[in-house]
Amino acid sequence: MTMRTLAFCFFILFSITVLYRTKKAQKKKRCLEEKPILLYEAPFEFYITVSLGTPRQDITLLLDTGSDLTCTQCKPCLKCFKQNTPLFDPSKSSTYSVVPCESSACLSDFKGRCISNKCIYRIEYVSGNSSGNVLTDRLTITHGSGTFVKHLYIFGCGTNNSADEIDGVTGLMGLNRNPSSFISQTSQEYFSYCFPSSYSSTGYITFGKTDDYIKNKFIKFTPLSTTSQQSPFYDIIVTGITVSGKKLPVASSEYSKSGALIDSGSTFTTLPTSIYVALRSAFRKQMSKYKMIKPVKSEDIDTCYDFSSYDTVVIPKISIFFKGEVELDLDVKGIMIVFKNDLSQVCLAFQPNTDDPYIILGNNQLRAIEVHHDVAGGRLGFGPGGCS
Repeated sequence: MTMRTLAFCFFILFSITVLYRTKKAQKKKRCLEEKPILLYEAPFEFYITVSLGTPRQDITLLLDTGSDLTCTQCKPCLKCFKQNTPLFDPSKSSTYSVVPCESSACLSDFKGRCISNKCIYRIEYVSGNSSGNVLTDRLTITHGSGTFVKHLYIFGCGTNNSADEIDGVTGLMGLNRNPSSFISQTSQEYFSYCFPSSYSSTGYITFGKTDDYIKNKFIKFTPLSTTSQQSPFYDIIVTGITVSGKKLPVASSEYSKSGALIDSGSTFTTLPTSIYVALRSAFRKQMSKYKMIKPVKSEDIDTCYDFSSYDTVVIPKISIFFKGEVELDLDVKGIMIVFKNDLSQVCLAFQPNTDDPYIILGNNQLRAIEVHHDVAGGRLGFGPGGCS
């Protein structure tokens, strides 16, 4: 099946690949029953392989619900980070066009500016930046049952890029609600994904839904928060956190005043300092019989243990609650992170948000959980056991 008219919803399944990184996220293990089971120590993000141009040139894009414009490294590149495939070369595509300044494709959400009547973008990320020309070209995604094509897809052709130790990928696919995002450009009103829990597993992302598909799923939905001006992000309302079934001694106003969003481009879940301190205190109390060690990887990851001499370790359950009485039970992979394979350094996988009193639900806490973005319905859903 090939769809070129994007007013229609399409239901397709794309494979998500685990991308290992050397900084932000690591792995951990439930009840850590057998020490050798913890296989991986490198952090990772998640990416999808798509194609641009005619003929097609493959690019690998990190999936980021907190960003808008799709960006990929391009020739001629003035400054590029390492990637495993050739740079996208627009000169080899018969369907690419440079977006002029006066074009409606020079969208305000990425603050396009003009140089020699060309639309130029520059985007700053937490872990780097990208700048270059704004282009349009044919975007192709191949899946098991056919091919999806979006012609005149707007994207950033990055010729000056930096990234914080992202090996292999070529760029980023923005999935927020701004006009330049993949979701808006392809008129998608529903998408879902599951990030795999290990390097050897495969996750997925789907666009579109059927009634039967939803009826057969145990999805619990929480409303996206609404404001007078719609946020481009997927803002949600956190109402509480429990450790071993006990609520943190935090006033409900601490959650409501903070605000929260889900961001697949962030690795760890970050919490306002008051909530983080309460979580850390409750967690340490439950883990008091285990040996704490001095953190060596990051000053923000400050609750670490040496499990190398234990045959069995019991990790306290952590749950996050959202408006609508939705409870998200975190797998141990979303609670602990392993920095050394011999389990001599395993840490609580949360961070304090010292720069902004905001709760950011990152991808580390979402692994093996099915996440549903009902864009048209203004709600976000969680389902258990989506992938392993």
